[in-house]
Formats: sequence, structure tokens, C-alpha cells
Amino acid sequence: MTEDQSPLPKLTPEENVEKPRKIGCVTIMWVVALILIFLVWFNGLRSVTLRITPETTYITEPLTPDGRVDYVAAVKQKLYPAEIATDDNGYRLVFQRVQYPGRLRDMSPQAVQKFYEELGLNPNIPPDLPYTDIWSFCRHIEAAEPELLEDVIRLIKQERGIEDGDEETVEVLGVTFSSGGGIDGYEVANWLYFSGDPHRFPITQRWVEATGPALDFIAEAVAKPVYFVPFVADREGEEWLYAIYASSALQESREYARAFQLRTKYRVGIGDIAGAIDDVLACYRLGRHWESRGMIVDALVGIAIEGIATAMAIDDNPTVPASEAQLQRLAEGIRNLPPRMKEELVFEMERFFALDMIQSLSAKRAPVSSVLDDSIAYRTAMGGTPTTKEKILSFIQDSLGYNWNIVARRYNETYDEVIADTGPVLVPTGMRPLNWLTLNWRSHEIANKLCCGIPALRACREAYRRKDCCDNMRQIVLAMLIYERRHGTLPPAFSVDADGKPLHSWRVLLLPYLGDELLTELYSQIKLDEPWNSEHNRQFHERNIDIYRCPSAVKNDGEASYLVIVGDDTLFGSDGNGRLLADFKRHIILLVERKEGVCWMRPDAEITQHVAETDHINKVAASIGSNHTGGANFGLRDGSVTFYSTTISQGAFIGQIRGSDTPMPW
Repeated sequence: MTEDQSPLPKLTPEENVEKPRKIGCVTIMWVVALILIFLVWFNGLRSVTLRITPETTYITEPLTPDGRVDYVAAVKQKLYPAEIATDDNGYRLVFQRVQYPGRLRDMSPQAVQKFYEELGLNPNIPPDLPYTDIWSFCRHIEAAEPELLEDVIRLIKQERGIEDGDEETVEVLGVTFSSGGGIDGYEVANWLYFSGDPHRFPITQRWVEATGPALDFIAEAVAKPVYFVPFVADREGEEWLYAIYASSALQESREYARAFQLRTKYRVGIGDIAGAIDDVLACYRLGRHWESRGMIVDALVGIAIEGIATAMAIDDNPTVPASEAQLQRLAEGIRNLPPRMKEELVFEMERFFALDMIQSLSAKRAPVSSVLDDSIAYRTAMGGTPTTKEKILSFIQDSLGYNWNIVARRYNETYDEVIADTGPVLVPTGMRPLNWLTLNWRSHEIANKLCCGIPALRACREAYRRKDCCDNMRQIVLAMLIYERRHGTLPPAFSVDADGKPLHSWRVLLLPYLGDELLTELYSQIKLDEPWNSEHNRQFHERNIDIYRCPSAVKNDGEASYLVIVGDDTLFGSDGNGRLLADFKRHIILLVERKEGVCWMRPDAEITQHVAETDHINKVAASIGSNHTGGANFGLRDGSVTFYSTTISQGAFIGQIRGSDTPMPW
């Protein structure tokens, strides 16, 4: 061993133990970074894909080729009629023949081709019946024959006492007329539409002549077994319910309803009552068919169209009143309308719509921000530009992850509660920032946002009830007019005995005129020469007469929701005698609602003129009012039923109670 090769120093046992390595700061930072990245991914960016189960997707078939629930196919299976591509589909005929401006203009060529295919039509055969709404027609006249437009303005000024050189302005049915002119075709059309006497003007006759053939054809088409518009996406590759939901046919049908309403006024004015009834029934059928399209918007549009038909007057010409046979034809036509689609099916389609949206959000076929930020989505759709802050917020919302199973389950649970009327009324709230920190909390926030649209189903249910209430009142009003044609007077508010004491309500006297054999049989069982509360007649007190009960009212056996106003200036007196219609002005209330029901046989429960004029609408439960939001339905002397809002002025309301020569401007 050399000097340079000296032995190694010996280590003590303590020194011989291997010391652990120190963890450096860089390593710690990497570990923390990885944990943070995991937490950000787990709670922020990770999405849990929607699983197909009855609790989440509600239905588990049919499926698309890529394994998603095919809600579009499910809707078509439930709603598409077998006659959709045959001549028994009225819309197919209208689409083929009527030239409606702008139809399908927002659809891609592929979607238009698909539309024709589903209706079984040849796209190379153009429609041949021109249709022009009154607004477009008047604007055309304004450019081509301005003197025809001036005739309308001149007559209105003459009636309102506006002379040339007078700077005073007068508003008539929403149009301001002055000596300076300036009234365009649109405003004149608006006036004609709301006017009670559009037949006085040659311009209306010109419009009827131009549009009449198309309207006649549409009236024939809506009498077909179905009137169904196909569900076709606006763009290729967008076969989901949100894409096929909207349709230009919605606006098209609204226009047809308005046209029927205007032509009904024209026909009544010239004494063509039979033609007016044809238009009223066509409008009713159009609305009823639209409800059968299944979606909640379609149902509400259909109800609105039926509401237009309900407000059409057919006994508004004092020189040519509707005959008893004509009134009976209208009443029978309304009773025999196609059955209304069941609410449950409409509500199920709305569930499909929401769940299809959730599925599309889960598959990133639609951005989350489009659901969360309604105002941004609307402004963007209308051609606006979101702010930088809004763009950043939308980017964050679309980048975050969500548990779509939580969203879908929460939606279905809330939906079931609302449909069963056991859940609370949901009110939209702002998105709470802290709830966006975790995946589950954030998913619940999305679910809550979507669930806030469910209460619209309750509103739809009430819309159905309010429309059924209108139908009840329409049948009662027509029955009163039929009674008047047969007896020369309206039914008395109540019958009286030899001493002038009330015996029975008008509701008892009207039973044989309501077109129901069961009610006629009931009438034969009542002893009319005995008081309503005699021992024999008391057995009928709790009989439920559906036509006398508002569907929105509290259901107590034997109660009625519809009453008349008794007074010196009204159509019903307190002496037990029926009154002559000729003694009153054209526009006067015939039938009213009351929020609190009364026994349908009771003769002394009608509303007095003083109470009606003092308490207005919905101010006192025992006066005029209803369980409908915002007002009540009223039956009018001209055979129509309309809705008066609680905001109607006291003066205008009193005018309708006592009678007026001027219709209300709606």
C-alpha cells in the first residue's frame, strides 16, 4: 500500500445510516401545481357526459346513429298525423296553392327541399292564389291610388269634426288624425282592422275582392281532418328540437286569423251573415288545428287564434240581424270543433324540448352561454354585438365543465312537481358566484336556470282554462240570442210568480237553448211553478252544470260563475220581464263573470248595476271578476266574448255596461 492509498476512515454506526434526501422547493412547487391543475380540471373543466336513463333523458329510445336520444324522431312519432302528405292535410293544400309572402325565406335550400318532401309536394309547381294582408294592401294603394286612401281619412275627419285648416289632432283607435294629413297606408289599415264598420270604405271591398279567393280556399283547407305543418330544421345538420321549433307558418296562421276577422266585420256590415259565420268557424278551426302541433308555443298561438274567433261579432248589424237558424249553426259548429290536444301531451313535448337542449349542451352542440345569458343571446340573434365583458363571461361559461346528469335529473324532478301542482313557483334568480366553484354546485345552477321556464306550463294550463271559459260564455250568449229570436225578448234575469216574487234564474230558463239533450232533460225535471228552493227543486242545487262554471274557478258543487247585470240601463231588469234588444245600443255587456260562485238555480244573486259600476273588475269578490290573471271575460250583445283588463278606465267600463255606439278599441 503506498502513501497515497491510505485506508478509508471508519464510520460510527450513527454515521453509517443513509440520510434522506432533502426535497427541493422546485419539487414542492411542481406537486402543488399538479394538485391545483387536477382541482381546476376536476371542479372546473371536467364535464360529466349525460347518461341515457329514465331519470335523466326520460325516454331511452329512439336513438340517433351516434347514440343520443332522438327527441325529434320521438316528437314526430307522437304528433305526426298519418295524413301529413295527403290532401286530408289542410296545410298541405294551403302551402301548395296560396302565395304567402316570405314563406320559408329564412330556411336553407336543403331545408326547403325537406319541407316539400315531408308534405309530398313538387317544389317546381308554384302557388297560384295570391294573398295580401290588409297592411300590405293599403301601403300598395297608398303608392298606386292615394285618393282611395284619402277617402278613408276624409270620412274619419268628417265624423270627428276635424276641418281643413284646423290644427287639432284626434286619436281614433290608436291612429292620430289631423288636418295636416300625414296618415300612411299602414295606419289606415290599422284603423280598418280595429274599426267596427270597415265595410263603409271602398278600400275594404277592394281588399276583400283581391284576397277573397285565397281566404275561401284556406277556409276549405281548415275544414280538413288535419292541418299540420312539418317539423323541419332551418339549417342542414340541425336536427334537434330547438332548431325545428320556430316556423314561419306561425306568423302565416296569425295573418290568416286577422284576415278572417276583418272579412267577418265586412260581411256582417253588408248583411252577409252566413259568410261571416263561415269565417268565424274557419278561424276557430285554424286555431284548434294549431294547438295540435304539440309544442307549447303552438298551443298558445292556437289558443290566441281561437280567442280572435271568440271576439268576432256576428250580430252587429241592426238592419240584418242573424237568424235563429244562423245562430244555431254557429253554436253547433263551435261545439263540433276538432278535439283539443290533451294538456299532458303538450307538456310532455315541452319536456322533450328542454331535455333535448340539455343533451345538446352536454354534447357541446350548443353553447352554455346561450341558455344562461338570455339578453346576450337575444341581442346577438337580432344582429347586436355583445360587450367585451359579456364576451369574456360567455367564454368562461362555455369553457367550464358541468355534470349534465345532475342538470337533467334536477329538471325532471322539478318538472314533475310543477305539473302535479306540488312544487313552488320558481322565480329566476341571479347566478351566485360562489356556486360556480365546484362542479356539482355549478350544475345545480344550470338546472335552476332551466327550471325557471317550467312555470310557463302552469300559464299554458290557465290559458286553456281561460279559453274554455270563453267557449262557455260564447255558447251562453248565443243561447240568449236564440231565445231572443224565438220569444222577441232576452230571457228575464229571473222568472216570477203571480205576486212578482222570484222563482228561477235565467240559467234555468236557458237550459233548452244550449244544444245539450241532457240539459234539456234536466229542464223538464224542474218544477218551474215552484220556487227554486222548494222541496222538489232543492235536489238540483248541487248539480254541476259545466257550461255555467269557469274552469279556473274554485269547484264547489252546484255553483255557477256567470251572471248578468241587473239595472235600469242594462239588458236585464228586476221586474221578471225580458227586455228588447232594439231598446239598447249596439255595444253593451250581456254576460259577466263573478269570482265567487253562486248556486246556479238561485234567482236573486245577479250583480246590480250600481255594484258593477262602483266596484269595477276584481275589486270585490262578490262583484264582477274572475280567477283569470289581469281581468275577466265578458259576453257582449253582438254575440262575441272579449276580455276586459282591470286597467280599463271606469268611464269606458260604465259605457260598456250601459251601452255604446262605439266598440272598444280591441
